[in-house]
Amino acid sequence: MAHGSLWPAGGVALQAALAANLDMQENNWQALLVRPVAPAMLLGAKFLVQAAHLLIHTLILSVVLVLAGVLLHVQGAVPWNVILLLGLGTALFTLPLQVLYMWAATAKGMGMAIGLGAVGLLLGPLLGATSMGESVWVYIPWAWPLRLYMLLTAIWSEFHGDFTTPSVQPGLHLIYAVFVATLFLLLAIVLASLLWFERREQGNVIHSA
Repeated sequence: MAHGSLWPAGGVALQAALAANLDMQENNWQALLVRPVAPAMLLGAKFLVQAAHLLIHTLILSVVLVLAGVLLHVQGAVPWNVILLLGLGTALFTLPLQVLYMWAATAKGMGMAIGLGAVGLLLGPLLGATSMGESVWVYIPWAWPLRLYMLLTAIWSEFHGDFTTPSVQPGLHLIYAVFVATLFLLLAIVLASLLWFERREQGNVIHSA
């Protein structure tokens, strides 16, 4: 449960804030901007590196989860499909937030990204895991990873080797819908942030000239 709520909100926000702060300390990106590379490509490269870090961290957490079950002698077969889907799904559903945190930290500093992460720590569990968010959680990206955990758990309890089982269809449809929404949201935030950064640096060049 903590994997689905604390890390996407607080952990990723802190990671993005620290990564952005490294370049802020280097004279506000000047150490990179002196290279003959478009500013948008530099920021995009940071997004890709952060996404790779997120995937690696998620896989490590999944492996730790399996090892913990082995050490605790948990009975039954290891639900590899659920563990992998939960890990990869959490990483995917967190990507838009990660880019948003990086954008906020680049524009306004670490405090803004951490502040957004704090908001996520409140909204994620409140709207993602309680009846209070039953009708609105689909509009709150911070709630998506935690709700994914709950949906996959429910589907696994009803799943008997057939995805056409009526009892699992509503949960699968919700997961598909949020998956599509995640891709659109990710694309929108990435394009908006890259356009903003390109314009900001072009403006800085004009002013410095």
